[in-house]
Amino acid sequence: MKRRSPERARWSCRERFLRPVFELLEPRMLLSYSHLLGGIAPPAGDSGAPGVPALLPQSDTGVSSSDQITNLDNNSAPDKTLRFSVDSTTAGATVTLYADGVPIGGAVASDITTTVTTSGDYDLADGRHAITARQTVPGMVESPDSAALTVTIDTNRAGTGESGSTGRVFHRR
Repeated sequence: MKRRSPERARWSCRERFLRPVFELLEPRMLLSYSHLLGGIAPPAGDSGAPGVPALLPQSDTGVSSSDQITNLDNNSAPDKTLRFSVDSTTAGATVTLYADGVPIGGAVASDITTTVTTSGDYDLADGRHAITARQTVPGMVESPDSAALTVTIDTNRAGTGESGSTGRVFHRR
């Protein structure tokens, strides 16, 4: 009977023990803790979808700072770009924002929450847009889409107030 070297036996035991752990944990968690696992690489897979993008208050120009209505349309003017916060990101991953499936901005995550400023390369038409995020951890494939945030672009809106270019708010009595 052929004997295994002690080093080889140790690795086999570690791999047998950790295989069920790999199946339970998300790939992005394994990447974060791989140094604790003795250099055993996690199984290849996607990066795990990030959280739903959130339109930051300075980009939400509607009646309130949380109504998801803005007059910023991501055109090439620097003051028309949008800023979003994306939770559940992995440090080192590239986080990309999409509007209706078209990439509109990206950033490299440095923590669990990433702020992404749109690029200004794709002008968003007035109306509702589904904003999603994906992340790509180095060495893994791009994650699936996050859940969507619906943002309404209204370039006729003058900061706060109701629709219209006057910016006046009319109330019924």
